[in-house]
Amino acid sequence: MGGRNRTKEKTRILITDRMRRRKRKAANHPRIDRLRQKKRKRILLWFTITMSICFLVAGLFFSLYNDRFIIDRYTISGLVHVKREEVIGRIDRYFLDSSGYVPAQNYFALDPRKVEELLLQSFSFKFVSAQKRYPNELHITAEERVSATIYSDGSAYVYVSPDGVVVQKLRLVHDDEWISSGQRTTTVSEPSINLEDRAHEEKHFVPDIRAVQAEFGNMPILIWPHGGALRPGWVDQGVAWYKELALRKMPVYYIEIIDRFGDARIRLENHTHTILINLARETEEQFHALATVLEHEQLPKQIEYIDLRFDGIIYFK
Repeated sequence: MGGRNRTKEKTRILITDRMRRRKRKAANHPRIDRLRQKKRKRILLWFTITMSICFLVAGLFFSLYNDRFIIDRYTISGLVHVKREEVIGRIDRYFLDSSGYVPAQNYFALDPRKVEELLLQSFSFKFVSAQKRYPNELHITAEERVSATIYSDGSAYVYVSPDGVVVQKLRLVHDDEWISSGQRTTTVSEPSINLEDRAHEEKHFVPDIRAVQAEFGNMPILIWPHGGALRPGWVDQGVAWYKELALRKMPVYYIEIIDRFGDARIRLENHTHTILINLARETEEQFHALATVLEHEQLPKQIEYIDLRFDGIIYFK
């Protein structure tokens, strides 16, 4: 029995050694090494991708929501009439209305071109440039339209550019600048109602030129009671008349537009008569007609008006 057990033990040892040698040989096989290397590479690749995504998400979140990158500093140049606070307030309202999941005022999310479009629509700017400056500053360069005259339609005073565009709103017209010119009776007829006379009060717009120029500058003034937008060229024509009559020592008080065809009445400071002109016609022809009238030896000393609106014909009364 003892000899048999020893034989079995030796056989078991031999089998175990043989298996170990086989495993060792298999472990050192080139194909097994390649498989292990591929597995390691896949694990390393997935680990790298996962960490990269985590860092990317963390960096994106930090960039979009960190207060360091929220634009709250403004540098604005080129303003003349428009106030800095008005521009900043308009931009802040845009940020508030546009913000969603991502803050609109974030440095990385903000598109400067949208700010340029916003300011061009909101103010009378001829040119606007917006630039971001890292990390939280917005630099704006603007060029305002040049103010040529003060204009009023009877409700408010505004600055207008040479092409008739409103540059800046100034203030409302005071109630005492509308003067009553008496009662007017009109006859109205309505269905199933007899003719009826109705009286209503008529008012005439008489601007306080001295107060307006003292408040907003000694500039030419155009008025068009109950009128609308000025036509292209009317402002240039009006300014030209101011200059021409100043050379003739006939300073203009203001120019009142009469209708949409450009007929206008020039009221002079030191003269009782007015000059009727047409802002849609060439000024040189009307300048020449005025010179002809003023050089006329038989011109009455007391006249009510000089009418230069018609080509080749001069009327005065």
